[in-house]
Amino acid sequence: MAGGAPTEEQLEEAFELFETNENGCLSIADMFTALRGLGHTSTNAQLQEKMAENGIDSQCSLGDLRTMSHTLSNDVNPENLAEAFKLFDTTDRGTMAGKDFVGILQAWGQKLTQAETEEFMRLASVTESSTVNCKDLAAQMLA
Repeated sequence: MAGGAPTEEQLEEAFELFETNENGCLSIADMFTALRGLGHTSTNAQLQEKMAENGIDSQCSLGDLRTMSHTLSNDVNPENLAEAFKLFDTTDRGTMAGKDFVGILQAWGQKLTQAETEEFMRLASVTESSTVNCKDLAAQMLA
């Protein structure tokens, strides 16, 4: 997940939003929805695998949500990030437009302000009019 792991406040807000039975637990479906709302993009099968690895079964506490979010945040690698960027590769050349990258930074996951976006773009040597190599950008972001 680009932008880092969700904050404790974001985890608590997501948990409270989906914990509708007032039993202190989320259903599996609600856990998956909360994780996606926090910016994680894993498939249901990947989420189920991670839950099994962490000993989480049918009811999920705030601690379980925290564990899963941390586990998934640590799973980001250059290959996964480059694959995610390929969703914006309209030419099928392994590149995306700089303006699309700006859109990602400002709209997805932990949304960046205009100033944060400009700083990120400067550090990544990307402009709105440039073409960005997805693999190179992913490697640079996670270096």
